Amino acid sequence: MPGKPLIHASSGSLPEFCDISPERVSMQPFTMVIFGGSGDLSKRKLLPTLYHLCKEDSLPEEYSVIGFASSERTDEEYRELIKKVVQEFGDGQFDIKCWERFSRHLH
Repeated sequence: MPGKPLIHASSGSLPEFCDISPERVSMQPFTMVIFGGSGDLSKRKLLPTLYHLCKEDSLPEEYSVIGFASSERTDEEYRELIKKVVQEFGDGQFDIKCWERFSRHLH
């Protein structure tokens, strides 16, 4: 399809149109259902990233993350699993206060 590409590869900074200031971004309340909530993609990417967004105060006050998986777990069992996942695959700076704030949204 002809036209201007949406993303330009460069060795320097991001293109100007990708520079979004945090003041312009506001998250609305949401519910995220993760099919494969205890699977590899969730463990290595999705849940550590959501935890990181929580650490940055980038998530709204009201949200839910529902992990749907083939193995049955209670909310507490799922939270314990994800706590270990975040500690293993996160950025290496686990914050217990942030975890407590984040984990109450996991189901």
